[in-house]
Amino acid sequence: MSSPRRIPWPKFIVWWTAVTLLISYVGAQLEETEAAVDILQLATVRSTYYGEKYAPTTRVLRGTGSNMDNDVMNNEERGYLLKGVKKFVHKPAITATLAISLLIRDSPAKVLTRFRQRGISMKEDNLLPWLGYVQKYRSKFGYTSADDAYVIKTLKDVAPDIQLPALFKAMEKKDNLSLFAKELKLASKTS
Repeated sequence: MSSPRRIPWPKFIVWWTAVTLLISYVGAQLEETEAAVDILQLATVRSTYYGEKYAPTTRVLRGTGSNMDNDVMNNEERGYLLKGVKKFVHKPAITATLAISLLIRDSPAKVLTRFRQRGISMKEDNLLPWLGYVQKYRSKFGYTSADDAYVIKTLKDVAPDIQLPALFKAMEKKDNLSLFAKELKLASKTS
């Protein structure tokens, strides 16, 4: 018959203390989460402006586990990105996304739709890399797969007509997009 394994007394005390602290921590977190959900359901925080111009707004936390409307929680703007963070994180992320999309042969419209779903604003600084992606997509898979009319239609679906001339001017400033800008201008006038 085998003998039971013996644990030295000091190790047992350390182990028992760790388990007890872990269990009490998890229990406290669960109680705190339930209390927060109850508070959110009972009282909604409203904006401080009750004038005619400002309507009261409900502010909720994401992921509370309650039956709150997910559309309200997901559409709320939370915080902002500093310019430095945007420069070092946002732009490389867009570039990497476009490179991966080119490898898996995603159409330009699908990539732009994915950008909109992820909440990337459709401004010049985000549309210029996409237009570079369109050029690479054309060179790799052929001009007919993403012709000028297709690109103009996709841009008009995303950006208002007012932004297109400004976008074309920004394209002309970039060496690799200047000829493409002239082609798109002609295509936009004919369509």
